Amino acid sequence: MHRSTGSRTRRTIVAAVALVTALGACSSDDDTNADATTTTAPAPGAYAAAGPYDVGVRTFELADGNLVEVWYPAAPDSTDGVEPDTYAISDWLPEGIQEQVPDGVDTYTTAAFRDVPAHDDGPFPVVLFSHGFASFRTQSTFLTQHLASWGMVVAAPDHPSRGLLAVFTGQEPDPNASLEDIRNTVRFLDAEAADPQWPLAGVLDLDALAIAGHSAGGGTALQVASDPDLGPRLAMYVSHASGAFEDGALPDVPSVFMFGTDDDIVEPERTRDAYDRAPAPKRLYSIAGAGHLAFADICEIGADDGGVLGLADALGIEVPANLRVLATDGCTPEEVPAPDTWPAINHFTTANLRVAFGIDDPDDAQLADVTPFADLEIETSSG
Repeated sequence: MHRSTGSRTRRTIVAAVALVTALGACSSDDDTNADATTTTAPAPGAYAAAGPYDVGVRTFELADGNLVEVWYPAAPDSTDGVEPDTYAISDWLPEGIQEQVPDGVDTYTTAAFRDVPAHDDGPFPVVLFSHGFASFRTQSTFLTQHLASWGMVVAAPDHPSRGLLAVFTGQEPDPNASLEDIRNTVRFLDAEAADPQWPLAGVLDLDALAIAGHSAGGGTALQVASDPDLGPRLAMYVSHASGAFEDGALPDVPSVFMFGTDDDIVEPERTRDAYDRAPAPKRLYSIAGAGHLAFADICEIGADDGGVLGLADALGIEVPANLRVLATDGCTPEEVPAPDTWPAINHFTTANLRVAFGIDDPDDAQLADVTPFADLEIETSSG
């Protein structure tokens, strides 16, 4: 089982050595048991598949009333006979519009199970997740539950200032609010983890912390990495389909950048520029033909009915003009279907984080082998 055995300095050195020197693919062999630490060299591309843990999910309320979703490794047999968790996009719409949406039409079924007990293999490293503009905390369950299946806890707060409800009601985003949402999430986890009565007591290793973010969430990840209190705690930040909002040097934290070449929301050049300005160790992945929403569940919601935009139009829901473009980038027939990109996104995100946390041996964590994903055109760089 993974346990924190050293200081942040040691973890950062492990991550640096791994990301600078490792080449090839990283994953665990098919016979991995419920112990998150690999004992043999991972097989190419194996982190594309779900890991050895079933996944639980819980919702918690922060001190300011905001909600955070937490995915975690579930106890053995705890999911037997339990229905998988679901969510509906309409949960984040104004109440008047929610009433226009029939039950089930915008529901997405995940691979996690609500409120089941956690596995006793912990404590597990913690990944914070920051959602994008006009989105919501569960937008990327394909990834968040996947990381939990490989022995991590993932905590994703809503960002009300830039969330879906805010866009529908015409609120002006606060550029600093999302950073405070992450700070509040970490404060909550720090406090609750010390309470032996908390449902996830003993499950979180808050000395092993990272953050991942999609789109505007990638910008939040950069803010967190630059924060004087949170930045020094991070083993890594992962930026999906995002760039840097400001000029100048990026934070001195190990990083991963990933994007689709057909992204018209955040142009690929912006992601490449952010990668170029980031200090080593760092790694860059591009997926040819993928769009902005390749990194979210959203393209699959209502896919048989024209997607979320088709559902909205059929129900007579007026969608803001800026959201109409955002809701389809990555979901059109001209782009690589989002689910086809998920194995590679899951694999490389998981592999890099496991190296950063010191779970996998840097000598075995080969992070540039794209051959297991022959149906995709992937380019990778490192520095």
